[in-house]
Amino acid sequence: MTRCTACDDELDDLETTRKTTEGEYLDMCGTCYATIDEMVDTISREDLETSEIISPQVFDFSNWSDD
Repeated sequence: MTRCTACDDELDDLETTRKTTEGEYLDMCGTCYATIDEMVDTISREDLETSEIISPQVFDFSNWSDD
């Protein structure tokens, strides 16, 4: 488990893979990273980004059968 170097929060997958353009891992949570975002050029894995608002998935069980 990797933790934020600034506040010690546990990092998610995106946060643990964020690097500077020089290849150094930042190891900062999103909140702490937001304070330096404008000053540091980074490379991040866009495939690991998630939306802050996650819509619940709705399932239709009307045709459900135990057969």
